[in-house]
Amino acid sequence: MRLPVEIVDQIMANLIEKKDLAAAALVSRACNRSATPLLYRDIEIEDSLDYNDTRAIATRGVQKRASLPQMTSLVSTLNR
Repeated sequence: MRLPVEIVDQIMANLIEKKDLAAAALVSRACNRSATPLLYRDIEIEDSLDYNDTRAIATRGVQKRASLPQMTSLVSTLNR
């Protein structure tokens, strides 16, 4: 039995934990299509060279932690 896409979308939207969304994405193609955008709606990129800087800049659902100019320009490029 196949569920309508709208029902699958509603089910996926109620999953809160990323681990649950990741598991649901493996269930079927329909679940994968619904869960994948939700898995990547909030992305956090950390500067691994400097853990002391905790400045976070939110842009269109993306959390950026940047202390180096190179990292800021990379994140800006990814954000386009």
